[in-house]
Amino acid sequence: MIRRPPRSTLFPYTTLFRSELWAGASSLDITPPVGIAMGGWSNQVHEVSESNHESLRVETLVIGGEGTPVTAIAVLDVCVLTDPEAGALRAAISGTLDLPLRAVRVSATHSHSSPATNEISGMWIRDGRQKLGPYLQWMEDQVTASARLAGRALRPAVSRHARGES
Repeated sequence: MIRRPPRSTLFPYTTLFRSELWAGASSLDITPPVGIAMGGWSNQVHEVSESNHESLRVETLVIGGEGTPVTAIAVLDVCVLTDPEAGALRAAISGTLDLPLRAVRVSATHSHSSPATNEISGMWIRDGRQKLGPYLQWMEDQVTASARLAGRALRPAVSRHARGES
């Protein structure tokens, strides 16, 4: 019986050997400007940000083999990403790293202290809306820059797991 190396269940077109695992990561700021429309909670007493307590981030992990990206995962500190928003970000990362679209994932942390970026998170808010367009374009640029930096940071990596009880 011939033993074959395990195949990735998420990306079956790729075989990853233990010794070939490479990973790169990046974290960039996506904090919106003060005065932007804020959403994410129904009992708010104001509709625009008055200051920034902490920064919002995009965290990107690129996994590959021997310096070549195979997959990318980006997590954004926003409340919600709609399918069109996620699709646009996936396409931007896919183009930046020359990856198939199916090899790119994006997700939101579901932060309720983030801008009202779409109809789900507060598009009914009128004040501060003029800042959303430029912010969303800048945020997409930051997401692709984070992917690019994570891709350039690919280094040999080790993956381990453990199981236990507490």
